[in-house]
Amino acid sequence: MSAVSWLTEGEPDVGSKIQLSAKALGYTFKFELEVTRWEPPRFLGYTGKQGPVLMDSFMEWVPVGDG
Repeated sequence: MSAVSWLTEGEPDVGSKIQLSAKALGYTFKFELEVTRWEPPRFLGYTGKQGPVLMDSFMEWVPVGDG
């Protein structure tokens, strides 16, 4: 991942759009993603379709030790 920016103005929420850039094999790929779950500071879900690539991802952040 080389860059991430919010495309939707205002506070992030379900339905907000994100642009993500990633570099691999000498190429830069750009994806527009839509937030499907937004429960900070613990959960983030998003989906996106750019060209032949479909992304549907969910992340959960869990504290470890004193973190």
